[in-house]
Parts: sequence; structure tokens; C-alpha cells
Amino acid sequence: MTNKENYKQNYKNKITDKIVTDTEKYRQQYNLPVNTVGSGHNDSVDAFRHAYMSAYFARNWGQPVAKYITDLHEKQGNKKGQDPKESNMDLWNNSIGRKIAHEVYKEYWNKGKTHHEIEDITAQKIVDKINKGELITNPNDSRVYTEPTLFDNIKSKLKGISTGQAAPEHISTFYT
Repeated sequence: MTNKENYKQNYKNKITDKIVTDTEKYRQQYNLPVNTVGSGHNDSVDAFRHAYMSAYFARNWGQPVAKYITDLHEKQGNKKGQDPKESNMDLWNNSIGRKIAHEVYKEYWNKGKTHHEIEDITAQKIVDKINKGELITNPNDSRVYTEPTLFDNIKSKLKGISTGQAAPEHISTFYT
């Protein structure tokens, strides 16, 4: 692995560790229920983690980057056989997380809040939405995420555009 690849992997691991650690902290603080096996998968903890992660990305890198990263993550999961209902749940909760980040930004920007206070406010807003039933906490929920992914947007913009050149084999499925 090159130095650049090591740096990227270490950075990704630090972010993942932070999201997992923060999720567990808030799970305990707010007594979020987990599914019967206690895995934090396809339950309120899973919903919290996705919304919190998406809000974190939006807060630190902006809405478009957050959407790109979370859409890409779900697209990769779909290629690995993730259940479409789970993908729907995750995309829905990612979207709510980005909206919460925007709300927090509007309400608290330049109000002297620390980074940790902003994280706590974000977590409280996510939990409030879980308690109000606004997040999907079970993949069998009948609500359907309808916002196009960034990949859908790109494909629709490229549809009908031809350069007269064949796409390389490794990206041909992106254009079809």
C-alpha cells in the first residue's frame, strides 16, 4: 500500500471509529432500543448511526459531499447484495441526517457553540425524530425514499449524449 493509500485508509478508519463511538455513546445516553439480537442493525441504533454519519459529513464537508459519500456507500452495498429494503431505510435516514445538519447550522451558526455541543444538539434532534417516527427503524417500513441519488442524476444528464466512442468495459454499466 502506498503512503497516500495508507493516509486515506487511516483517515477513513478515524471517521468510522468516531461515528461508531459517538453512536454507542448516544445509544447509552438516550437508551435507544436495539433489535432482539442487539446488533444495532436494522433498528433505531442503525437509523441513528446513518442519520448521525450523514449529518457529520454535511457539517464538515457540505451537503453535496455528504450526499455523494452516503449514496456511494449504499450503491456499493447494493452491489454486494444488500437488501433493497435496507438500502431504502439507509438512504431515508441519511437524508434526514443531512436535513438535521442544515437545521443545526441555521439555528446555531455563530452562536458560540463548541463542536461537542453541536454534536450533542445534532444527536438530540435525531433522537427526537426517531421518537416521533420520522426515521425508518425497520426495513419493512412502507415509506419509500424517492430522492434521486447523485448517480441517478448523472445518468439522466448523460442519457442520449454520445461521443461516438465506446465506453471502456469497466465503466460501461455506469452509462447504461
